[in-house]
Amino acid sequence: MLEETATERALRVLFVEDDADLARLARAVLRQPHFMLQCESRLDRALAALESDHFDVLLLDLCLPDSAGVFTLGVACNFARMLPIVVLTGVSDERLMRVAADAGARRYLSKGSLEWDTLPDVLRGVIADAEFARRLAGAGAGGGLRQGSAERT
Repeated sequence: MLEETATERALRVLFVEDDADLARLARAVLRQPHFMLQCESRLDRALAALESDHFDVLLLDLCLPDSAGVFTLGVACNFARMLPIVVLTGVSDERLMRVAADAGARRYLSKGSLEWDTLPDVLRGVIADAEFARRLAGAGAGGGLRQGSAERT
């Protein structure tokens, strides 16, 4: 039986954001049947949700009531190692962007410059990239894809 891919079902997004207006905006942009969105306003609640449910991507604000800055991303990355994380923050700082990428974020989006109607495509791309990377890692461990399998003999 083939494993169902994220493109064949609604994509499950955990959005960690303490601004209720932005959470409402995300609900309007990431609507069913293509997305299932769960919003949490605190990191501790998000970690509990990650522990009890499956998500395809984590959309993470770095400034929350119970956590701030790169520490927030570090905790999320350590807790959900295989989950792609997209940082969505009000801080537009190139140094922070590099630090976030080094810490494990797949994308860094600024709330001030984000065109919200592009968010679904951004998330789909991040999820597809993460699935591809997992398949390649599995192939390297003896899975389906092998380097050089198309060589002429």
